[in-house]
Amino acid sequence: MTSNSGVLVIIPVMNRPDAIVPTLEAVRKQTLQPDHLIVVDDGSTDNTPDVVRTWLDNSVSAFSTQLIVHARNKGAAEARNTGLQQHRGKYPYIYFLDSDDIPPPNFLQKAITALENEPDAVAASSDRIIKYLSDFEDTHYKQRKISKNPWLWFLSLGAGISSCTVFRSEVIYKLGGYNEAVPTGHDVELFMRVADLGRWLHVADCPVSFFRLESRLSDRYSNRYTMWCLVFENSVLMSDALKHIPFKEYRRILAHRWWRAGQVMFEESRYTEAIDCFRRSLSWRLYNKAIINLFLCYQMQGFYFLLNKMGSVLLRLK
Repeated sequence: MTSNSGVLVIIPVMNRPDAIVPTLEAVRKQTLQPDHLIVVDDGSTDNTPDVVRTWLDNSVSAFSTQLIVHARNKGAAEARNTGLQQHRGKYPYIYFLDSDDIPPPNFLQKAITALENEPDAVAASSDRIIKYLSDFEDTHYKQRKISKNPWLWFLSLGAGISSCTVFRSEVIYKLGGYNEAVPTGHDVELFMRVADLGRWLHVADCPVSFFRLESRLSDRYSNRYTMWCLVFENSVLMSDALKHIPFKEYRRILAHRWWRAGQVMFEESRYTEAIDCFRRSLSWRLYNKAIINLFLCYQMQGFYFLLNKMGSVLLRLK
């Protein structure tokens, strides 16, 4: 039994031995089977590679499989690029699936059909259902508007949609894949440039389930919110986004993102970093909120400065 869909599936994984098997099973259950599946273990420190290897050895499927193991963690961008480099130009479609997400059985069928019916399209995305492994209610994100203005969509809502998107591989290869110099937020940097090259389709009736685990890979970066802000600023400049986003709206969104980053830093008592974020928010014209928070930061920074001075004096008195 063989497939002839032209789809290459790439799954980066790190320390997800329990989550990866349901994801692999979801690929095996696709009504339109991929041609090839690559799992890239990005330096796991547990038994994830063994779990994947066992599944690949024992699973009966219509597609060929491959496991690549990085000796050390290199990041999601490099892990995905490792998969890309294996079969350059061989498969017309690429599906980057995260190791803890579950596409429904009809996802590939509907996404590929949509792309085949629209030759000028470069990507096709379905809706998302965010599932929390806690008591939070599932949230269904309907992404119909992504087809109208993907640049505004990414700037407003982020670009964490690889698990519900199929790309034309020629576009991904033309752009050189993921930017490995961007440790987190690299999706938006690539996807905005993809949108420059053709239409972005929305596919209905096949929402992908995104599971939010207690820990996420981006959580390792303590300054991830400021990193994301910088990525958004740079991604807009590197793409044609400003041709499609009103500058007033672009300014408003960036101002709010920097304000949010400042709020996170403030809550973590990182006042110097919070001040920088609120200043950047002010530069994008978010006056009221940023001014108030900037004032509070200076107050708290001064308060802790006084406490440190008083502590030094008391120590000398002893």
